[in-house]
Amino acid sequence: MTIVTGGAMRKILCPVALTGVILLELILAFLLSLTELNAIMVTLVVDLVFAIGAGIWYRLHQSEVRPSVSTRQFLFFLAFQVPIWLMSQVTATYIISLDSNAYFSESLENAPVLLYLLLTLCIAPITEELLFRGLWYKHLRDAFGVFPAAIVSALVFSVLHGNLPQMYVTVVMGLFYALCMELTDRIWIVMILHAVANMMDALAVLIRIPTFFLEPWFFGPIDAVIIGVLLILLYKHRRHAVPVQKAPPVIRTVLPDAHEGVYEKQELDESESNMSLK
Repeated sequence: MTIVTGGAMRKILCPVALTGVILLELILAFLLSLTELNAIMVTLVVDLVFAIGAGIWYRLHQSEVRPSVSTRQFLFFLAFQVPIWLMSQVTATYIISLDSNAYFSESLENAPVLLYLLLTLCIAPITEELLFRGLWYKHLRDAFGVFPAAIVSALVFSVLHGNLPQMYVTVVMGLFYALCMELTDRIWIVMILHAVANMMDALAVLIRIPTFFLEPWFFGPIDAVIIGVLLILLYKHRRHAVPVQKAPPVIRTVLPDAHEGVYEKQELDESESNMSLK
């Protein structure tokens, strides 16, 4: 008779549960698409529903002991994100130059500006990070470890974006966000990084990438180095270490002897009786 341990059961149920979450999201999006809502409103409703659900789950499973994060470390993550984002955008631009139909986002391009900013700078970073780093990554990490969890969560994050240029960008950024999540264990940091990346995406239309950058012999080795560094760092931290919380010093309170006063009274009575006898 084979006994399934708790760890093995977690490894069996984890992919099933997470796949079910994605299927529920797709089913909800399909049902809403049958209504009179346009594509941008469907995206907003689906994101809000799953942000609430994933947020509750993340809050209930949040670690009580987490590593400290300084302002300098947060600024380092912001600065480190820029070259990763830039080179992924260069590669995505090259892919689009090969096939103009590889990228499509008519629903966002035709959306009102305020609605577009609300979705890309607020709703999408919160929902996607709660789902893929707060839910997928942490759940997979507890079952399989840091390295597999980072790769799988980044791949799922990539595939669900639906087009090749975005898939490349999101798989690289997904690895980076998983690393940040592992080092900080704070979802709000990854949300801010994601929002900043989306803001840079919106401003990228104002930047003309030099033709020199779009040569595969130029960006290919740089992309390989970036992905290699991210994978090495994730592999280095493949064993999730929970910070050890120092136990507070034990203060021993010395209680007075309850019979101390009784003994002193008895001694006083004996001395008085001896004096009276004398």
